[in-house]
Amino acid sequence: MTCTDCTATREAPAWPMHNPACIYCGGRLIQKIGTYQIPQSEATTRRRAVLADWVAAGHDEKQIRALCKGPLAVEPIEKAKVEV
Repeated sequence: MTCTDCTATREAPAWPMHNPACIYCGGRLIQKIGTYQIPQSEATTRRRAVLADWVAAGHDEKQIRALCKGPLAVEPIEKAKVEV
């Protein structure tokens, strides 16, 4: 199933919604937190909370971390397995 929030992000990169059922949305949210004008300690706390929420939703932590290190995390049009 295609993630509607990832589809919206392709059209409008500042799209504010993130679906916990989508691993790409979790990676993208963690990436976005780094762009907020907040202290580094708060950013780290928020990133950890998002990671914990997405792992609790059943996603693999290593895959999320790999997505965070790459370009803007958006579900590919032709879905491929996330490489770790």
